[in-house]
Amino acid sequence: MSEGSSPQEIEARDLPACPDSWKNMKRVNAVEEEHAVLFTGYDRDEIRRLGVDARNCAVLDSACSSTVCGKGWLDNYIESLYNSDRAKVLRSEGQRVFKFGGGTCLKSKGEYSIPAVVAGRAVTIKTDVVESDIPLLLSRTAMKKAAIKMDLENDTATIMGKEVALNLTTSGHYCIPIDKTVEVPVETVCAVNFENLNTQEKHKTLLKLHRQFAYPPKKRLAALLKDAGIWKAEYEADLDQIENRCELCKVYAKTPIRPVIGMPMTSRFNEKVAMDLKQ
Repeated sequence: MSEGSSPQEIEARDLPACPDSWKNMKRVNAVEEEHAVLFTGYDRDEIRRLGVDARNCAVLDSACSSTVCGKGWLDNYIESLYNSDRAKVLRSEGQRVFKFGGGTCLKSKGEYSIPAVVAGRAVTIKTDVVESDIPLLLSRTAMKKAAIKMDLENDTATIMGKEVALNLTTSGHYCIPIDKTVEVPVETVCAVNFENLNTQEKHKTLLKLHRQFAYPPKKRLAALLKDAGIWKAEYEADLDQIENRCELCKVYAKTPIRPVIGMPMTSRFNEKVAMDLKQ
C-alpha cells in the first residue's frame, strides 16, 4: 500500500472486478434498491400458480414498495393487446433490485410503461420486469395514486372513485383485471342476464365464472348453470374450450386412472384373428 492513498481509492481496489457482483451492485444501486414481498414466500409452484391465476390482472400487494412483474406475465399481456396498444409499450433501463421472501434477489431487466384499463379508465402502468413467474404486483405507491380503498367484507374496492369487484386467487391475493374485458357491475355480479349477451360476451362471462368459482370441472359449472335455470346446450362447447385452454386446469388435472392389466379382447377361440401383411 503506497503512502498518500485515500480511503476511497483503497476501498475501490478491494472491490471485486465483476461489475455484477453483489458488493458492486449494492454499492452502485444502494439508493435504487426496492423490496417486494410475497406472503407466499418464493416457492416456485406457488408463484407459478399465482401467475396463472392473475393472468392479465394486477395483484394488489400493499407490501410491495415498487410495481414489478415477471417476464412471462409481461410477454403474455403484451401478446393479448391490440396492435394499436402494443405500439404504446415503452421500455427503459431498469436499475432496481427486488428482494423476495426467502432472501431471493432479482435485478430488474427493464422498466416498462404498458397501457391498461383499470375501473373502466385507460391508464398507463410503469413496472419493472424480473426473470420470474410472478404476475404484476401493484405497489403501495401505485395503489395510493389510484386512490384505492378496499372493502374486505364485501370483496370490493373503490378505485378512482368507482366501485369494482375484486377477484381472489387460490393463494388468497386480491387482484383486478387490467385488460379490455367486458365489465360486470358490482351490483349485478350474481344476476347476469345471458339472454342480453352476444356470443362473445357469453364466452367471456362463462370464463369469468370459471375463474371466480376456483376453476371447477366442466360438469360442476354446467350443474351450477342448470340449477340457476339458464343452461343451454350451446354452452357446452364454450365450457370445453375454456377447460382445454386453462393452464391451471392442465397443471392440476388428475392423472387418468389406468388398469394394472388390460381387459380381455376375446371370449372364445378364433373370435379375433391377427393378420401380418408383410412377408
